[in-house]
Formats: sequence, structure tokens, C-alpha cells
Amino acid sequence: MSFVVRTLFILSLSLVGLYSAASPFPTEEDAKSWFKQYTQSLTDSQTYQLLKQFPKGGDLHHHLSGSAYGKWWYELATHQALNGGYQYFTKINHSELTRRRLRLRQLRK
Repeated sequence: MSFVVRTLFILSLSLVGLYSAASPFPTEEDAKSWFKQYTQSLTDSQTYQLLKQFPKGGDLHHHLSGSAYGKWWYELATHQALNGGYQYFTKINHSELTRRRLRLRQLRK
């Protein structure tokens, strides 16, 4: 069973446990407590594997379009001295990246 399938299975069992408690619905505190415990049990590698399976790598919704240049975010993400020592990962379509580089080279000529 893959890591993601196991994780989702454990999540579903946990939610069943929350729903079967005395209250018919989990409280916000129950959810926060469970999420904090769950996220603290994951290694960086497991967190990356889990988020990698999500659409857009887990970035489902935000209101940042137009508020900052992509160049700023790239600089922040790639310079650990600026971002508090964090290391970020992303999927790259190498064939698309290669096509873009070739187009830039052609435009510069």
C-alpha cells in the first residue's frame, strides 16, 4: 500500500473516531488537535510525498495573484538566508523548461 493511500486510510479512520465520540460532530479543537498531532508525526520527506500528490502541490487557493511578482517568490524560496532556512520542492516539466530556454536563446539572437 502506498504512503498516500495509507495516510488517507488513517485519516478516514481518525475521522470516523472523531464522529463516533459523544458529540455527533467533532469540534474545531478536536480537528486542530488531531491535525497538529498528525503533522508532527510526519518526516519532511513524508510531507513532501503527501503534498506532491495534491493538485498544484497543495496550493489549492490563495489571493496572491497580482500582489507580488513571481521573481520575488522565486528569490525567497531559493535563498535560505532570506526564508528562514526553509527548503522548497516542486515538480518541473523538463521538456517544457528546455523549450522555454531554447525560445529565450532564439529571441536574444
